Amino acid sequence: LLHFIFRRNIVYVTYNFKEQIKAGRLNFKGITLNNCDLKGLSLQNIDLSYADLEAVDFHDADLSGANLTEVTLFKVNMTKANLQRARLNRARLLSVRMEATDLRQANLEDAVILDTDLNDANLWGTPP
Repeated sequence: LLHFIFRRNIVYVTYNFKEQIKAGRLNFKGITLNNCDLKGLSLQNIDLSYADLEAVDFHDADLSGANLTEVTLFKVNMTKANLQRARLNRARLLSVRMEATDLRQANLEDAVILDTDLNDANLWGTPP
């Protein structure tokens, strides 16, 4: 569902992401999301590869098996999120909150992780 808003010759497009998730859509490759509240949602195996996510709240969300290859996460909250077996290879994690996040067997190969809080995160089985 897309909404078009016209202001001063600029077209803003808003997208109802939550409704698409509830409808079972899981392929959001390359999407840009800003200031989105996705707390506690079940997003297993979602494809957010190549996405640009800023100020998105995934607190306590289930992203197990998610494809986050080459994703850019900026000021994203993933506190207590489930990222077991998630693919974060070549991802950019910038100022991300990941306290108590479950990253067991996640692929972080070649990921860039800056100013990211991993306190109490579970990294068991994650390759060095």
